[in-house]
Amino acid sequence: MSSFSQSQKIFFSESFPPPQFLNMPRMGLDISSHSVRFMEMQRTKNGLRPGRYGERKIPEGASYSEEVQTNKELKEALISLKQEYKLKFVNVSLPEEKAYLFQTALPALNESDIRGSIELSLEENVPISGAEAVFDYSVIEEVSSKENAKTEKGIAVSVIPRKVVEGFSELFGSLGLVPLSFELAAEAIARAIVPRGDGKTYMIVNLGEKKTGIYVVCKGIVFFTTTLSFGGEALTSGIEKLFNVSNEEAIKIKKGKDFIKTKENMKLFFSLLNPISSLRDEINRLYIYWNTHKNQKGEENPPIQKIILCGADSNLHGFDEYLAITLKIECEVANVWTNLFSFEEYIPELSFADSLNYPTAIGLAMVS
Repeated sequence: MSSFSQSQKIFFSESFPPPQFLNMPRMGLDISSHSVRFMEMQRTKNGLRPGRYGERKIPEGASYSEEVQTNKELKEALISLKQEYKLKFVNVSLPEEKAYLFQTALPALNESDIRGSIELSLEENVPISGAEAVFDYSVIEEVSSKENAKTEKGIAVSVIPRKVVEGFSELFGSLGLVPLSFELAAEAIARAIVPRGDGKTYMIVNLGEKKTGIYVVCKGIVFFTTTLSFGGEALTSGIEKLFNVSNEEAIKIKKGKDFIKTKENMKLFFSLLNPISSLRDEINRLYIYWNTHKNQKGEENPPIQKIILCGADSNLHGFDEYLAITLKIECEVANVWTNLFSFEEYIPELSFADSLNYPTAIGLAMVS
């Protein structure tokens, strides 16, 4: 087999460049209840590397309204990001509060027949009709049925109302942005922080500014999601009241201290204990529910083996240790770059603490 010299390779790459769409950077656009964030992934000879990134705040709930396409505040945030960073093609997150997840088993059908079978069974599993729904699915595994000795496929299905997707499509169309894909935030986060090919079961706790998302991921697939009306603001507020300081100063105190009971920070420990304990109790309730609940086939769920934390306040010093000790389960802060590179190969510009706010955008930008 003949081979090309380096000069010949350069000649061919310059004379016959790949189509433009193959060189386009990947853009992930994370729209949450209070902010819009984007992350660009650039193709390099060493794989994907982070490029530009940015954030805009929006009023709480602006992106979750039924008429999202007419929401002024969200439009302004998107226009601002588009103009500053020249955005065009984006992969977009959808609010998981609007979604329904379920698992089912189907006969060993061809891929082309699976979607039709799922659509026929939608109304048995979610409170909307097939005509009102947009759905996607993942094949979990092939299993043998003991009753009839036939092979079945385990299927995980995510469903979202069609009007939600159409609202976002109309919004982006009016702004000159082209959505290449829509995906639930939980699914994007799992793609970013769960090691590729890892078959274990994890609970992800995404601690946002105003809300906390809790997801159970098994074999890289999201099986369960819920959202709590609790966020990092509750921690900041507790520090403000205790030390009688401004919001900005409270944030500095929060980031600069350990959430571990010591003589030096006893006051801080007790100021955060109530809200942190409430969050821990909710995590524990869902942890017990998952580990004791049977699936639709009457089988026990695979036990959760680790809790992974993301979101800026998940980096509160000692928080992971506190959860691990009180819940008696391994707990760690996420590495949002785990499926892209190691820190021995590459050090990103974005700090570790700030990167914890971008797992959704990163996971979206990883979509081919």
